[in-house]
Amino acid sequence: MPLICFLGLVSLLIFYITNTASNKSSIPSERIPLPIILLLTFTVAWLFFGELRTKMIIVKLENDHLTIRKFGGIAPNKKIFYSELDGFKTSILKSRGGENEYLYLMQGDKKVAKLSDFYHKNYSTLKNEIQPKLKDLGFEKFSYWDELKETFT
Repeated sequence: MPLICFLGLVSLLIFYITNTASNKSSIPSERIPLPIILLLTFTVAWLFFGELRTKMIIVKLENDHLTIRKFGGIAPNKKIFYSELDGFKTSILKSRGGENEYLYLMQGDKKVAKLSDFYHKNYSTLKNEIQPKLKDLGFEKFSYWDELKETFT
């Protein structure tokens, strides 16, 4: 479903840009305003780089490593050995629908993977398998600003 929404937004953005660029009308109300184009561009970039790349991932756990496939599972496999990771941090995102827990796999100060009970229906199983293999680095307060920075890095 998110992939379909993403493709729809990209199509809509391309339509708006081409429609605005080819519109020779002198009536301003018939043209798509620049703020709408910028908002759609930001939304598409945020969905693609923030949600699809970092959160919509497929995780396969093995004895000594885990395999991650980003972009909803369509990206190539990335094998990460537990010995390469420093540990994990947890965080809570509060929303109208309740609270969602995130588990960040850390390598230095970098979040290598983000697991969430919102995106992974087997989150509890993943967390229970990872906890004994990695060091608990504690709780990290959820920050939208940090999420936005990580989206584009």
